[in-house]
Amino acid sequence: MIMIITTVDYDFSLLPTMHHRRDFYVIATYVLVLVGSFGLTVYGGQMLVLVAQIALVLATLSLGAYLFLVAHAEKVAFARFISTYATYTCTYEDMLAIIPPCFLWLKDKADVVSINVSDGYGFELAQGVNCVVFVFEYTLKEGRFTRTYQFSIAQIHQSRVFPHLFLEGKQVGGLYPYDDRQELHLEGDFDDYFNLYVPGGEQVDALTILTPDVMQVLVDGGRPYDLELVDDMLVVIAAGNPYMRAKLPVLFTFLSAVTAKLSNSVSAEFDQIDLTAALDSELKPRRVAEVPFFMLVVVAVALFAAIWSSSGRL
Repeated sequence: MIMIITTVDYDFSLLPTMHHRRDFYVIATYVLVLVGSFGLTVYGGQMLVLVAQIALVLATLSLGAYLFLVAHAEKVAFARFISTYATYTCTYEDMLAIIPPCFLWLKDKADVVSINVSDGYGFELAQGVNCVVFVFEYTLKEGRFTRTYQFSIAQIHQSRVFPHLFLEGKQVGGLYPYDDRQELHLEGDFDDYFNLYVPGGEQVDALTILTPDVMQVLVDGGRPYDLELVDDMLVVIAAGNPYMRAKLPVLFTFLSAVTAKLSNSVSAEFDQIDLTAALDSELKPRRVAEVPFFMLVVVAVALFAAIWSSSGRL
């Protein structure tokens, strides 16, 4: 058990979430209709060809309506979340100014096609404790093709100044300018989860920062992240978009926990919570826009059955 800040009660149900199983069923249904329509077109008579065409049109319209409803519902819910909880909106220039040092080298890299920042917002984790979250993307030229990498960046001011440290997790996979000459190995199994780099050569200071308590918090909740400490700033980096229901609450939980340990300011405002459980938990998916889609499917099947039965009487 560790101590984290829990003074702000966020409604994370407003955030988008991934519906892997639901989306699989949607695509599978569409593919079945597509294959069935193709079969009727090839082996059926004139009436069956008409039935196949109608079924395919209805399925395509249903799929389009489903995608539109889901996108619209999530857009509206996310806008409500931001308007309710974001303390301020970052400008493009604000986000460019706080790109962490681990990504600044990309500006001089020849095969970088573009760098972009977006969706920057400030949030209050507790009284006087604020963080900035934004999306950072860069596009690399890889042979004849290009590939875009997307990261979540959360930045929070600390109550003390730190030596420049970079902790590379084993799950993010970013491109960073640090090498083996700057690496520092720590005791125990910490190296199984993170590669620690000390760009400024302040190895002794790094050991005073990464106490056993701090390392335990990092191992418990920081495995999906890369972290950079520079001056009075803690930067947490994750792969993908941060504004997902299964990501942002875990990110806030981890930020609160690691900030408490780094600042040594655990107080009565903190409640106990199991960070490992928060990291491993799967939040219940929303059912927004599921019913409209399946209602459309039912209507499509009913029309298909009606046309099929009428064709049998012809």
